[in-house]
Amino acid sequence: MQRPVLALENGTPYEIALKYATGKQVANGRIMFSTVDNEVFFVDEFDADQIYNLELKPQEAFRIMKRNKQIIVERKREERPVVEAPAAPASIERNQQSPPQNNSLSGTMAAAYVAAVDALLIARDYAEHKGIPFRISPAELRACAHSIFIQSGRLEERKSWQR
Repeated sequence: MQRPVLALENGTPYEIALKYATGKQVANGRIMFSTVDNEVFFVDEFDADQIYNLELKPQEAFRIMKRNKQIIVERKREERPVVEAPAAPASIERNQQSPPQNNSLSGTMAAAYVAAVDALLIARDYAEHKGIPFRISPAELRACAHSIFIQSGRLEERKSWQR
């Protein structure tokens, strides 16, 4: 049984609530979300990341709007109570935890993430200055950092050839 498809019209804001906290990847690579109104809508992975970043609970309403092939999502203005993270068990002391490995690859990867954050913040500020909505998702940060990490390896390889 097919459910009605919610076609997000450009420039029209919608207030919807998801039936489930996550969507389902379908054959064309898009993500299908089900609403409490028994409708479905489809978005690209980047747009799905924006929805996931809201950390919505099932049946929690949010706003979504399509603008120039991109979606903008925001939580309803109602404030959620802040829940503190549970403390680490008393049986685990700091000195029992293994220290981070301090090798050249971990340093290079850490530097790649720092560079990715800086680059994406500059890109976000520029996009906002031009009036283009731009949100940094965890997936985008990871992809950018990995690209920088790979490129830094290639630069090191070229340097070793020149020696």
